[in-house]
Parts: sequence; structure tokens; C-alpha cells
Amino acid sequence: LKAFDASKALIVDVDNATLSLGTRNLPRSSYLTVKGLNVYDVLRHDVLMVTKDAVKAIEERLAR
Repeated sequence: LKAFDASKALIVDVDNATLSLGTRNLPRSSYLTVKGLNVYDVLRHDVLMVTKDAVKAIEERLAR
């Protein structure tokens, strides 16, 4: 996250156990799956990082 200058980031991905475990040690950042994505968490973080797969899943979910 230092490379992106994002000390307080919300990271969104499809089910990614490795990323989920890795973000547990980040005190100001969080990880959410697409299913858990919500407005409150988006607004609570300074930076939103979304993977390509997560964007596709969000688009599919909103198209319903």
C-alpha cells in the first residue's frame, strides 16, 4: 500500500483467502468481498482498491 500512498484503503476482490489473511495485519485498511461491499465501508476509507474480477462481479450484480 505504500507504493499507492494508501494507508487507509478498502480492498475489494472476489473470494481471495490469501488477500483476506494478508490484510488482517493492516490496522487502518480492510478487505471485503463483492458480496460484503457496502456504502458505509466505502465512505469510511480514503482509498478504494478494486480488482478487475471484482469490478466484473459488481457490474453483474448491479445489472440484475
